[in-house]
Amino acid sequence: MLATAETRQTARLLTLQTAVLAALVIPRSADAAAAHSSSGISGFRAICELINLGAASCQDDQVGAESNDIKEAAALINLTIANPAIITELEAKATPEEAIGTENSKAAQQCTGDNEWICKAAHSRLKQKKGLKTKQTLTELSTKPTLKESIEAVLNQLKTEIASIDNRSGAKQCSEAKKALATAIGVQDTSKDNLALPEATTDRATTCGKPSGTDKGTIAGKNLLADAVCLCSSDAASSNAGDNCNLQTGTGNLDFASAISVSSSDLKKLLGGCSAFKADTKLTAHALEAALSAFDNERFRNQGTNNKITNVIGHVDGTGAECDGSDAGNKGACVYYGKSPGSKALLPPAWREHITAAIGHLQHAEQERLRRHESIKRATTLNTTLAALILIAGDASSNQALREAAQTKQTNIGAQPGGKGAKDCGQHKDNTTCTKNSCKWEGKSETDGPCVGDEGKGAAQADTAGAEKDGTTTTPNCASHTEKTKCEEENKGKSSPVCGWRKGKEGETDEPDQDKEMCRNGSFLSNKKFALSMAAAFVGFYILKFMKFRKLSKICCAEIF
Repeated sequence: MLATAETRQTARLLTLQTAVLAALVIPRSADAAAAHSSSGISGFRAICELINLGAASCQDDQVGAESNDIKEAAALINLTIANPAIITELEAKATPEEAIGTENSKAAQQCTGDNEWICKAAHSRLKQKKGLKTKQTLTELSTKPTLKESIEAVLNQLKTEIASIDNRSGAKQCSEAKKALATAIGVQDTSKDNLALPEATTDRATTCGKPSGTDKGTIAGKNLLADAVCLCSSDAASSNAGDNCNLQTGTGNLDFASAISVSSSDLKKLLGGCSAFKADTKLTAHALEAALSAFDNERFRNQGTNNKITNVIGHVDGTGAECDGSDAGNKGACVYYGKSPGSKALLPPAWREHITAAIGHLQHAEQERLRRHESIKRATTLNTTLAALILIAGDASSNQALREAAQTKQTNIGAQPGGKGAKDCGQHKDNTTCTKNSCKWEGKSETDGPCVGDEGKGAAQADTAGAEKDGTTTTPNCASHTEKTKCEEENKGKSSPVCGWRKGKEGETDEPDQDKEMCRNGSFLSNKKFALSMAAAFVGFYILKFMKFRKLSKICCAEIF
């Protein structure tokens, strides 16, 4: 029984070893022979993805409407402050060119060179009927030098950012990338140009390459379309009719024995096959890098007997002796890029350097686009600041008028006889009540006569009001009274106590003997509370103004200027 078990175990091991050896020795059926139809489809796809990107558009590089608003508003504000006469000339003309072209005009003298865009942008703003609300405010800035300097400083910074927005465009770099891609593809206009391949010679194998050796094909890697011709086109010998690339319509037979000129109609047939791999994507550095990487992965894929053939696009059979367009023994429909004779290093296709150049241009374009967006952000912030300054300038005059009106009202109130007015005094019918209320009795007896305002007291009160208006107050010397009666007499005729017989209160750090009852200032708390409330009112006012600026920042150009 033991011998039998050992025998069975040995048999199982031998079977496993045999299976492993068989897997190592027997080649995969796909490597031994590939179906003629679609044999080059993966390589054709890698080529097409690069060609298709050549027809794609770059990322949108347009400046938004908000940035144009900022630019036009800044131009109009600048001219209104610096040279309002030009504004008048621009308003009178249908186009800025008419104003600039008027002989001896201010616009003709000033709107040249770097200043031309300012006048044109200002004119555009004027024709939108914007900016009229604050035009008067800005023309009066000569009376407010500090505000004028602040606004001009912001305008200068805005001018720098606007120049950056205008100059930092990815359009030029995109154009350069397109040119490099067209060179890599092989023709500038695939809809009408023929593809010249003067390097074609002798036969298709020599022209497209012999993967078993080191020599590349004479047109291999010249451009992407040349590679597609080697991979997909038909000739008299192979007659594959484009089957290996699944072309919807095969090309006409090409003669690889001499210089080739591939007609635009045959190019359309090749490119028609590329439409199957067209993706809805923008031309970006990332997209181009991804397509090039996919191509390289296909190029470096090992093929042929024992997977020894590489640096080839398409399909090779067996030893890969020739890329002759067929799939007979040791041949294939392919394009071979060769090896360095000495080091045997794999040679890249020549068109690859144009693809990498295009990638560099696109990377530069994306950097410029990012810098432009940064400038737009800074310009938007400056626009907010400018809006705030203009609102302050506009409010300054009205605030001054309000202050003057308030001062006049305060003075008028203080100047009324008795501080109450004749009407208030006239209600008293006897001498005692009249004089007690700080009025003057002009009667013939204690009960017969008019009670009128006391002009002397009114003048004194007016002086007090005027002093308070200027930030100072006239207060009695309460501490000089040592008797409660004398102390409280100071309050006669006052609308609120000015002295009080009391102990010290919290916060009166300048009062002596806090625990002792004595004659002290009775207006301390009311004055302090008034000062605090006024401070809070001013802080609240400017916070509200700031919030107003914030809300208007995005519509500054449309609503303010």
